[in-house]
Amino acid sequence: IVIRNLVNQKDSTPEILGTAFVLKFIGCMIAFFIIVASIIPSSDDMQIRQMTIIIAFSTIFTCFDVLDLWFQSQVLSKSISIVRSIQFAIISLVKLVLIWLKLPLIAFAYVMLADTSIRAICMSWVYIQDNKDHLIPWKIDKSLAIELLKNSWPLILSGVMSTIYMRIDQVMLGIMSTSQEVGNYAAAVKFSEVWYFIPMVICSSAYPAIIQAKQKSKQRYY
Repeated sequence: IVIRNLVNQKDSTPEILGTAFVLKFIGCMIAFFIIVASIIPSSDDMQIRQMTIIIAFSTIFTCFDVLDLWFQSQVLSKSISIVRSIQFAIISLVKLVLIWLKLPLIAFAYVMLADTSIRAICMSWVYIQDNKDHLIPWKIDKSLAIELLKNSWPLILSGVMSTIYMRIDQVMLGIMSTSQEVGNYAAAVKFSEVWYFIPMVICSSAYPAIIQAKQKSKQRYY
């Protein structure tokens, strides 16, 4: 929805990005408090509680993903993809070092927190560099926020359902078996999920062009 609006309403980019950022931040905060409220009564293990809270806090930085939506709308994902690839390689190397040093599991939770915060900083830096000559402060539009929520609720609902569908097997396995079995299963699932990036890349690359084609003519759009 944000990408569509950015392509169709280029003059409203500051309002769209600012409003989307605030909506995502509010959503992240609500999710954080729900996770914290649910983990305290459901687990007596202090380490699990600490790790869950740290990882939940890391999701707050995902509100900066609206910058990625702007790059997608401009079909300028090259620079941000390079930065994110470098960041991914560094974080992966850090995780390998943690394994080699046999550090406690909670260290990986802090790495996840560092990962999301560094990603937010890197995306912000790339965005500022690409817009330094015509950088406009973001704005918040209440009417636009209501419009975005009205347009987005089917996608929000489908996103929640997809997440439950993709993760409920691991939750069930954790109840029926041990944490070690869940870890082995989760690692194996990654091999199937790694292919998801192919349709995502095609969609993110083609979507802005499709919207622009619709603005010009229906024939070109089809």
